[in-house]
Amino acid sequence: MPIRAPQTLLKHPADDAPYAVDFAQLLEENETLEAVTSIEAVPDDGEIDLGAGSIDGTRVVFRVRGGLQDVDYSVTVVVSTSSQNTLAGVGRLRLRDGI
Repeated sequence: MPIRAPQTLLKHPADDAPYAVDFAQLLEENETLEAVTSIEAVPDDGEIDLGAGSIDGTRVVFRVRGGLQDVDYSVTVVVSTSSQNTLAGVGRLRLRDGI
């Protein structure tokens, strides 16, 4: 399984839109995503709202609302797979005005 750098997602604090974390590089041949176990953001400041995730092929799509200007959140999406694996996809969510 390859090691890869976290994905970086950009968001304006006023955005209320879907975002995704892609697991393609973490899946073995013929392995598929089965369920989204959790989606969490750090810091957990109560300002960011992460919606429930849905599987779209090799991606988990989830809605993001709110968050604080100039804060970089670490978003971790945990999934289970058809091969009985548990995988964590980590992304940075950078909140910036004027992106």
